[in-house]
Amino acid sequence: MRQERIILTEGNPAIREAGIMVFGHYHQKIPAGRIAREHHGSCYEICYLESGVQPYCLFPGTEENGETEVYELHGGEVFITRPFQFHSTGQEMQRRGSLYWIQLDRDCPQLLLQSPPQSEILKQALSRIQGPVLSVPREVSRYLTDAFRVLREAGGENMLRGCCLLSLFLLELSRLRRGTEEEGNAWGEVKAFIQDNLTAPALSLNAVAAHMHYSRSYTATLFKKHVGMTVHEYILMQKIEYACELLERYSITDVAGLLNFSSAQHFSKVFREQRGLSPSAYERTRERERRGS
Repeated sequence: MRQERIILTEGNPAIREAGIMVFGHYHQKIPAGRIAREHHGSCYEICYLESGVQPYCLFPGTEENGETEVYELHGGEVFITRPFQFHSTGQEMQRRGSLYWIQLDRDCPQLLLQSPPQSEILKQALSRIQGPVLSVPREVSRYLTDAFRVLREAGGENMLRGCCLLSLFLLELSRLRRGTEEEGNAWGEVKAFIQDNLTAPALSLNAVAAHMHYSRSYTATLFKKHVGMTVHEYILMQKIEYACELLERYSITDVAGLLNFSSAQHFSKVFREQRGLSPSAYERTRERERRGS
């Protein structure tokens, strides 16, 4: 199966009455379509990426126009949009990975089955959540994933249990910060090193570990924990990102050579896995977009 997609709120009015307007999960093994520019009315939307990498574009304020802020969500992070805040994936497709998303209505008088005073506490917690991107420890994200699992089972008791888990998730999320300065600097250094060496023949897990002065196994474990993919998978993803720029100036064969793929065929195979279309089809799509602009 290339895609598993479950939305609990479809055909379940009891969940919506608790202010949960949408609660879904997908696991994609191939890229999917783009998310068009949209907002969710009076709802907060929290997207938790369990594994993979996903692009997001955010439009500041509540206006549909204006300068776009571009973000890249990694495994173990959430992306948060506030009521009436426009967002999309821009020109990017949704990539492979596992993602949970939930939309909570700030106007619900008894959010997550809480009494009105407790509901106000949850709404204040929602407003305090830092964003739009926030790293979430596994012990916190489990409240969300466990709530999804519980709410898949019918029954009033499970409904109450699921709402309690979601309440804990929001309260813990509101207490998180963007991470320690040391962790942020280390991750920034790793990304910069990979980005600066995409055309280097020796770019690999060994090279990243040596640059960071970590052991190979420790680097692999830490990277998988924070990013949700292996170093090799991340390097391939970044190479394909760079390839999209290089294809504006070079042939497919030349780009494959510049990025140290074993052959143009291997490059085309990885490109199709990452982008959902071949390099030549991508070039034709870009050319049509340029002519239409």
